[in-house]
Amino acid sequence: MVSRKAQKIVDDYAAKSTENSGQQELDGKVLYKISGGMRHGRVAIANGAVKKADVLSAAKEKSVASSNSASYRSMAEENRQLQQANRGLHERVDQLGELTNDLILNLYSDLGKEVPAGLKSRLAALTANASMIVT
Repeated sequence: MVSRKAQKIVDDYAAKSTENSGQQELDGKVLYKISGGMRHGRVAIANGAVKKADVLSAAKEKSVASSNSASYRSMAEENRQLQQANRGLHERVDQLGELTNDLILNLYSDLGKEVPAGLKSRLAALTANASMIVT
């Protein structure tokens, strides 16, 4: 039984090498591109059956900006999820801060007391700082 990962690599190779269907040898450039590079100095499949020079030339052609390896895509997706979670946490902190301010001001109002000047300035500073946070 072939692993899913190995089968995916074989399927990707077959799809990308169809233009060279008459060719009997493995295409080192295609192997390099579908396997996301040479992890640990080897291509994902056919190690030894392809000229290392072909694979290395594919590595040199590869532009850094167009990196599309599985690990890069995974990291980018994780980063996107973390940014989204971070925005949600900032919103929640802002809501809790507003609630706390309202509770404190209402407590003083219900007691019929004036909010101390120091507390007013601290609440105002906290509110201003919360609105300055960039999400």
